[in-house]
Amino acid sequence: MNRWTGLLALWLALPWLLLAEDYQADDLPDDHMGMAYELEEMTAPIPLPVNPYKPMLPFMLSISPGLQVEQSARPRDDIPSTVTRESLTLRADCPTPTLGMIGLSFQREYSQYRETVDAPGTPFSGLSASRLSTARFGLNHRLKLNDSWSVMSAGNVTYSVENGVAWNDSRTYGGLFSGRYQATPTLGVMLGIFAHTQMEDKTRVWPIPGLDWRITDRLTLITTQGATLAYDLTGQDRWLAECSVLFDQRTYKLDGDAPYPNGYIKDRQLPLITGIKYRPAKWLYTRLQVGATLWQEYQLENAEADTVERRTDNPGVLAEWSAGLTYW
Repeated sequence: MNRWTGLLALWLALPWLLLAEDYQADDLPDDHMGMAYELEEMTAPIPLPVNPYKPMLPFMLSISPGLQVEQSARPRDDIPSTVTRESLTLRADCPTPTLGMIGLSFQREYSQYRETVDAPGTPFSGLSASRLSTARFGLNHRLKLNDSWSVMSAGNVTYSVENGVAWNDSRTYGGLFSGRYQATPTLGVMLGIFAHTQMEDKTRVWPIPGLDWRITDRLTLITTQGATLAYDLTGQDRWLAECSVLFDQRTYKLDGDAPYPNGYIKDRQLPLITGIKYRPAKWLYTRLQVGATLWQEYQLENAEADTVERRTDNPGVLAEWSAGLTYW
């Protein structure tokens, strides 16, 4: 965790170092790990219009650290399996008078898989001491055409590796184009196409439908790759109760010393998460969540991308903390 000490100190100090005037922009979309953040970031609505006042910076800078712990059990012998993830997201979004919002993002996540007993017959035998990491560089563009229509396009390059593997051996690309229609003042409808190359397989393409529905003044439903229901506890957008169910998947390239050298490991899960989000100011939030993995599957492939081992764990539990700061 030492690598995060300086970044966390910077994140905590930024409000006092930089904020010389009140933050007046609308909120940026939240970035938090473990909830299919790649699509969540790509399909978020335009975060804010161009403001009439002159900002201190020509762009919005957003910093979001996170920590997640998951625990499940192997189905044969109930040996506990624990996953710890540390994450950091940096975003810079630049509003323009005519071209809409142009943004850059960088996301970094470290994952540590551990089992109480390093027993044979598990995909993570020999991997318990390894750290798996993901780095993603993104570029996105959001343009509001009129009061009803907006369009979004986004692309990224992602690297997911075990420590010691060259990044270029795991490089994949993703892209999305979508349109969003504000059908009523309380209902937005989105339809897009998402494509992503695979390290070990052919490029995949998915349609991405979505809703942004303010059911009442306090209750909101958002869907992209799952569903998130949020309730404003105070009516002032400070305390939000959230409940989400979202499919998530991670694929990592393994090194030459792994049980199946130069192979791949996949971690798929369907978590149900509830939590509380506190926003003391427009530019700052913190979130604490707990939940259960309704379904989780690990799949190990050799260098030829043939499946050699597959395991579905018993339902497990997870806890996650995340926060975000935006300077404008």
